[in-house]
Amino acid sequence: MMKKMNCKILALYLIFLMVLQASSISCLEVNEAEKPSYSIGDHWEYSVDDKKLMMERSLTKSVVNVTSDYYIIKVEGEGESSEYGITVKFTVDGELYLQKSDLSIVKENLKETEETTFGGGTPFVITEISNATYSPPLDEFDFPISEGNVWTENTTKTVTHQTIFDDVAPPPETTDINISRTYTCIKMENVTVPAGTFETFLINYTDSDGGYTEYYYSQEVGYYVKILSYDEYGLETEEVLTKYTYTPYTPPAPVDWKLYLAIGIVAIAIASISAIFIIRRKKTLAPAKTIS
Repeated sequence: MMKKMNCKILALYLIFLMVLQASSISCLEVNEAEKPSYSIGDHWEYSVDDKKLMMERSLTKSVVNVTSDYYIIKVEGEGESSEYGITVKFTVDGELYLQKSDLSIVKENLKETEETTFGGGTPFVITEISNATYSPPLDEFDFPISEGNVWTENTTKTVTHQTIFDDVAPPPETTDINISRTYTCIKMENVTVPAGTFETFLINYTDSDGGYTEYYYSQEVGYYVKILSYDEYGLETEEVLTKYTYTPYTPPAPVDWKLYLAIGIVAIAIASISAIFIIRRKKTLAPAKTIS
């Protein structure tokens, strides 16, 4: 009788351990990316292979200010190419405003300078200044991100643009551009870039002109680790993460009610069987009554 009771208790204990292990594994699985929270000093450095300009250039995005509504990100980059006696130097400088609630793009101010020199002569400088706002803000990630998510963004991009040729500065022009995109989180994929190997969510969208873009977003990095942009002729630019500074927020593990229910049921069963076993054992060991 005691052996059978011990076997029952052991069996229930083993079941309890298996349920605990399975539930713990399910809690640790990461199948979606929550919205990151940035701090001043967070930054991401990229190497950009620009097929159109035939140039390798650098790009850095740094969080320089955090307000009640926005993350303000400083954008800086440079590059240089030289071929057939023509040297081209490229720089970009500006700011990106991201809405804190969902990281959607509110506005961007950029200044791009292209300095071209022919055969060592006097450089010819073209400066492009553009200030753009998005109404409503453009949401490129739609947190929490998970495989299979599909979302559509319709916004109007209002751009004030000015092109300066050396010292000749025509007046700026303002244009409204209607943007309609459908984003799809295709799958999760491990991606290796100079900064390391990361688990990413592959997101893409197609433009009306036939080109499309792929984002590889990493929860660990808090931003994308790679961007591939294609036009009708093929790969146009490839942008990969080379270095970053970001401390991700680790939320507490979600409460798994199934785990606690299983623990409660098994604990009650073990306690009940143990109590019955103890009672029966006491009865077995109790001295027999003497009849006078």
